Amino acid sequence: MDGVKYSVVIPMYKSEKTIRAVVEEVVGEFARIDISEYEIVLVNDCSPDNVLNVAIDISRDNRCVRVADLAKNVGQTNACLAGYAL
Repeated sequence: MDGVKYSVVIPMYKSEKTIRAVVEEVVGEFARIDISEYEIVLVNDCSPDNVLNVAIDISRDNRCVRVADLAKNVGQTNACLAGYAL
């Protein structure tokens, strides 16, 4: 994304029921401090629940949200590193 100044990477594992609220909170905080040039990268760490589809739905509603889907579970730290690499 051109003009992005801030990136928030969120690894997801069994987060189907909570990820929407987390993203809403991050978006709200950026709005509160008047920042519009940001991205949120949601990284599915091969989660067994439906979090990937939820994340895709979120990204359809918010142009600042990107989704990465890892082929295997690599753990929280490596999932974050994969998100930073995008």
